[in-house]
Amino acid sequence: MGSALALLRSFGGISYTDPRPEVPAEEGERTANTNTVGINETIIQHNITVFPNPANESVNIAYKVKNGEPLTVVMRDALGRIVYTGKVKANETLQIPMNTISNGVYMLKVHKGKETFYQSKVGCIK
Repeated sequence: MGSALALLRSFGGISYTDPRPEVPAEEGERTANTNTVGINETIIQHNITVFPNPANESVNIAYKVKNGEPLTVVMRDALGRIVYTGKVKANETLQIPMNTISNGVYMLKVHKGKETFYQSKVGCIK
């Protein structure tokens, strides 16, 4: 197990904590060791507001900063297909029309290059 964790840590950002307390096994009792490994992902969600959620007519993305470069907005369906792409400028609100999008849950990502500023699920209910 130790070498597997060392390998995962070498790929960066992966941490491991065993939240279970040490419990000695009774004589003759078999024990199994199950551990969970998670990936730390930093997503900066401040300064971006998405509303309403779920949406029926449109969903708004407000980017509340005085100065800043435009951010790319991408919305994907459950199969990963892009259903919307656009840009939101600093101190503005982007309105995504939902009239051509089917009911369902979509993944919304706001990013600049490889840096993700916001990521969330958005529901479409008509």
